[in-house]
Amino acid sequence: MSISFRRFTHLILLSILAVILVSACDTTNNTSMTRYKQPVENCRTVQHAMGETCIPNNPKRLVAISYVTLANALALGVQPIGSASGLNDLQDKFPAYLENETQGIKQLGNQYQPNLERIAFLKPDLILGWEVVRKIYPLLSQISPTAIVPEQVH
Repeated sequence: MSISFRRFTHLILLSILAVILVSACDTTNNTSMTRYKQPVENCRTVQHAMGETCIPNNPKRLVAISYVTLANALALGVQPIGSASGLNDLQDKFPAYLENETQGIKQLGNQYQPNLERIAFLKPDLILGWEVVRKIYPLLSQISPTAIVPEQVH
């Protein structure tokens, strides 16, 4: 009886281990930030530094990920809801020359390492960035349609 009980115990433990391994390898468990992504309807495809993105025709909730894209949006009369524009880790503020035009724009951190949680919380319908955020483009594009401006425009 002791041998059959031992085999039964081993069989149960082996079954539990198999279930744990199978569930750990399950690729359908999606914990990414895609649940924050806003649906895009009535959009147009735009070529940019990271490929193509379908951006909304009339974006209302723009986030700029650098002082360059922030300044360009403001120059075109578009008021972003948030911007990451600090020039380095020690300076987490908008450039002085934009000071009078940035009232009400949420600070999203450094342009080289923007705060992704703050960006997702704002629920933008378009994110404009500069090539300095190339590494986090996949994360940004999961939050909202994202277009990256190349450093040198030809």
